[in-house]
Amino acid sequence: MSVRVRCGVLLGLLFTITAAMPASGAIVATGFFSGTVERFDPVSGQQSTFATIASAADPFPGLAGIAFHSQSNVLYVSARISHRIYRVDGTSGAVLGFTQLADGSSPAGLAVDSSGNLYVANAGGNTVSVLDSAGNQTGSIGLPDMGLGDNFPSGLAFDSLGRLMISTFAGAGVFRYNPADFTMLPFASNPTANAQIAVDGGGNVYVGGAAFSNDVLKFTEDGAEIGSPFLTIDETLLPQPPLGYTSMDFTSPSGVVIDADGNLIVAALGRTNPFEGGDNFQSNGGLWKFSPDGTLLQTFGTGITPLSGVAMLTAIPEPSSIAVLSALGLSAVVARYRRTKKSKVC
Repeated sequence: MSVRVRCGVLLGLLFTITAAMPASGAIVATGFFSGTVERFDPVSGQQSTFATIASAADPFPGLAGIAFHSQSNVLYVSARISHRIYRVDGTSGAVLGFTQLADGSSPAGLAVDSSGNLYVANAGGNTVSVLDSAGNQTGSIGLPDMGLGDNFPSGLAFDSLGRLMISTFAGAGVFRYNPADFTMLPFASNPTANAQIAVDGGGNVYVGGAAFSNDVLKFTEDGAEIGSPFLTIDETLLPQPPLGYTSMDFTSPSGVVIDADGNLIVAALGRTNPFEGGDNFQSNGGLWKFSPDGTLLQTFGTGITPLSGVAMLTAIPEPSSIAVLSALGLSAVVARYRRTKKSKVC
C-alpha cells in the first residue's frame, strides 16, 4: 500500500472516531412536558431533539434532572412522574435503559461523583439515593428535620472538595453534605433556592428557582448571597406569551449549569403549561447564556418547550482514542517516509 493510501486510511479513521465522539460543549436540556432532551448548538444556538424519552410505555415521564458522565459517555435523565432514571447514549441520544424507583420518589436533581456513582434527589420525600453505574441503589442520605416536614430535595451538585450541595423545595434552602464524615449542614436558607445547582471554578454556587420564582441565586463557597438576586428572568429576557393564561406569572428559571468557559447557562420552564387549556396550550420556556457577572451573552430561544434542567455534553480529554491512533498513525507514516525517501507524505 502506498504512503498516500495509508495516509488516506488514517485520516478516514480519525474522521470516523471524531464523528463518534460527543460534540464538546453541546448544551442539552430536559423538556418537562415534551418528554424529550433538547440539544442546542453552543455557537449557532440551533435547537434540535437529541433524545426522545417519552414512549408508549411512559407517555408523560415528566423529565426533570439531567447529568452527564463523560467517562462512560452516559447522560442520566430523571422522570418525576414515572419515577425513573433513564440512561442515554451521549453520542447518539439512544435510550439505553432505565432504573425504576419506588412510587412517590419523584426523582429530580442528579449528580455524578468522581467514582461514577449517581446521586438522585427524591423530591417526593426527604432523601437522596445513591446508585451505582448499574443502577443498583447502594445508599441513602437523609436530610435533617427543619420543622417543615419533608424537605423535598430538588437540585444536586458536587463542589471541588467533593461535598454534595442539595437544594430543597419545602423552604429550607440549600444544605451541604460531606461524604467524608457524613455531616449535613445548612448552607443557605433562601427558600427560593429550590432547583438545579451549579458550582463554578471559584467555588461559587448557583441555584435555580422553580414554581414561585423568577430568579437565579448565587452564593459564595461559604454561603453568602451575591446580589439580591443574582439574575432575574423577567419580560425583557422571556416575553409574555402572546395569548392569555391562568397560571401564575413566574418564569421558573429552574435549570443552571456552567460551561467550559465559566459562563452560566440558564433554562426556564416559563409561565405556562402547554397541556392546559386555561393557558391556551402555550409554551413559554427559554434558554440563555450569561457571563460570570450576570451579563447576558446569548439567547438560545424563548417561547420554546418548558425546560426543567440543563447539562453540558463534553468529550473525554484523556485517554483519547484519537490521540492514540494519531500517534500510531504518525509513527507509521514517518517510518514509511524514511524508507521510501518520498518528498511528500500526504
